Amino acid sequence: MAQKTAYLSDLNGVLEVFHQHKLEGIYQGSEQAIFWQCKACHNLILVSCEFASGVKGAVNAGVFSQKYTIGSAVYVSPKMLSPQEKRERWQSVWLTVNFQP
Repeated sequence: MAQKTAYLSDLNGVLEVFHQHKLEGIYQGSEQAIFWQCKACHNLILVSCEFASGVKGAVNAGVFSQKYTIGSAVYVSPKMLSPQEKRERWQSVWLTVNFQP
């Protein structure tokens, strides 16, 4: 996963994930967030993190980019944030996620 990935999120949104194939979770960096990829095609689908209030996350914009027009990305560099700062940022911008891997 060395390439840059753009994610879609809406703090007030809810993402319901339905998938035909199992999803495989991969940890990176501070190992707080889980990057979920399809076990069949290995495409990255979403990233999630569990909070006391529930699971929050963001979906890979590439999942929608062939069918829908996606606006310009806002670049952030999570590598520059401490583990606590990452969690605070994610909780303030990610949407609620409902799915079973």
